[in-house]
Amino acid sequence: MYFIYKYIKILNISQTYLIFIDMSDKLKELEIKKLFKEYDFLLVEDDYKKELIDINKGEFLKKINEKRNELGIPPKIDSPLTKEEKEVKKEEKKIEVNRETKKKIKDLYRKIVKITHPDKTNSEKLVNLYIKAKKYYEQNNLLELYMICIDLNIIIDLSDFKMEELIKSVEKKRVELENIESSYLWLWVHSNTEEEKEKIINLFIEQNS
Repeated sequence: MYFIYKYIKILNISQTYLIFIDMSDKLKELEIKKLFKEYDFLLVEDDYKKELIDINKGEFLKKINEKRNELGIPPKIDSPLTKEEKEVKKEEKKIEVNRETKKKIKDLYRKIVKITHPDKTNSEKLVNLYIKAKKYYEQNNLLELYMICIDLNIIIDLSDFKMEELIKSVEKKRVELENIESSYLWLWVHSNTEEEKEKIINLFIEQNS
């Protein structure tokens, strides 16, 4: 069998993906599974980075306020991280989907709820998945519901997902992680010396005064 190849770039990312436009069902299934695994890895990275941010946020804000007081700058009413938090909320807005996709979302959500609803299980892990699924259902986030199904070993039809859409989702998540790594808080946490930490605090105050 012959295959037609197509190179595409997503979101101006330098990485180029090789897409099989005409491929065997088995090969296509494996390619999609590979992308799902990559996305799953990125989700773990996302959880880790956000947890690290949450753990260190209080101390970071404390240092900012101490420096503001030292410089005689009045404290801000809003949290200094408001802008970054708004970007996260922006990514969580409801996705517009057609009627067919909405039906798939409902079907997947029902399957997940049967296993994870707090009335049906005492498992903390399953209840957390239920909470996530509820959020993704309200956002019409089909991909994230697919990921929960995979985690729960719920059989899904991979042919429902277009490869190009999955690639876009992978790259979108990569960009989100890069944005976290470029945030002041992340740079502050990973500074090697107190001098570096103070420079980042001063820069943050300068940019947000």
